[in-house]
Amino acid sequence: MKNNTKPSAIEENRQFSEMLKSAIEKLHKYTPEDITRRTNIEFDKEKSEFHFTSLGKEIHITYPDFNLTPELDMWYHLTILQYMDTADGTPLGNNLISLAEFKDGGVIRGTSFDRKCEFIIRQHLGNKPEEQVKKGCELLGGKIIKSKADLSAEFSILPNFPITVNIWFADDELDGSGKILLNSSAEHYLSVEAAGGISTLVLQELINTFSNKNVSLNIY
Repeated sequence: MKNNTKPSAIEENRQFSEMLKSAIEKLHKYTPEDITRRTNIEFDKEKSEFHFTSLGKEIHITYPDFNLTPELDMWYHLTILQYMDTADGTPLGNNLISLAEFKDGGVIRGTSFDRKCEFIIRQHLGNKPEEQVKKGCELLGGKIIKSKADLSAEFSILPNFPITVNIWFADDELDGSGKILLNSSAEHYLSVEAAGGISTLVLQELINTFSNKNVSLNIY
């Protein structure tokens, strides 16, 4: 019988500490130049730190201990370090894909994620005024782009890992809807699990730009 009990905060912190230690150990096998070449994350030799912009925030990563500032959600922190390990420098592709299109086990897990994202967007974003959502996107550094959606924004979450959010707003006949799309090179940078997690974070941060309370999403 499957145990669906959510882990306690203590257990979650223990898991995070173990995974963080493992992620840092993996990064110690690379030189800063190698990490920059594969990830497109810039390295400041004088300060001995990496830096890049993510969701409108300037992220700094010290070397060689790989501490991050500002303080981030623990899984956001871990995903950044995983990206620094798994990235292989593949150029961005010309197409967008859904998580269900990931070749690495994405069909079943990705399809479920895509459905849940559509529901979340309909519930929290598709019923809001378009200008309000557009402003929220821009506050997070989102670039408004042309598409068939009512509103489409591309977010720079990691240097070679943009995430596109497409939103169709509700009208008198139809409920709101939406999709999360990734660049076709995404599998060269994160696993399907990490891609789903970081996509969830984008939705969560966007919703919280105009929410009276912090919404915590756990859809992947």
